Amino acid sequence: DGTFVYLALRNSDDSGSVITKHRLDDGSLIAVSSVLDLGHANDMTFNTEKNVLVVAHGQTEGKILTLVNPDTLEFIEDVNIEKGSGAITYNPATGSYAISQGGKSLHMLDKDLGYVTSYERTKLEGYTAQGMGSDESYIYFPMSKNDKQNIIVVYDWYGNYIRTIQSDVTREAES
Repeated sequence: DGTFVYLALRNSDDSGSVITKHRLDDGSLIAVSSVLDLGHANDMTFNTEKNVLVVAHGQTEGKILTLVNPDTLEFIEDVNIEKGSGAITYNPATGSYAISQGGKSLHMLDKDLGYVTSYERTKLEGYTAQGMGSDESYIYFPMSKNDKQNIIVVYDWYGNYIRTIQSDVTREAES
């Protein structure tokens, strides 16, 4: 949100997660939520218009998004969506979202999390999608291969492949 960074941390059996809130300028811990049911807690985005965190469950509960209050870190509601989501990002310029499950398709959602359209993603054998981020023009997918090779695949908000960026990070990339 420009002042704080939020992290979704899950336990190893996906039976509970917490969201932590840290000050962006120095990383200091501000708050920790109570235990929340967020599935695999694959990815999270911040909706600046509605002032809400939107968490993608991923894994077996891939068609659920959970809304969380960023001020109190309290559960607001679960939203059932039409397509699976292990990755999510929000575009403040349009109020829309992009989601993906497993890195095979790029699904577009409107401001109310309603399904709009889908695009097929570039086939990259052996790479695992690791979340997504965006700005007003592009969507960025970090992807890992063998936990040592990382790339960022870039698309525009119309599903067009733009380019692949090699990353020197030698650990599995995450959101």
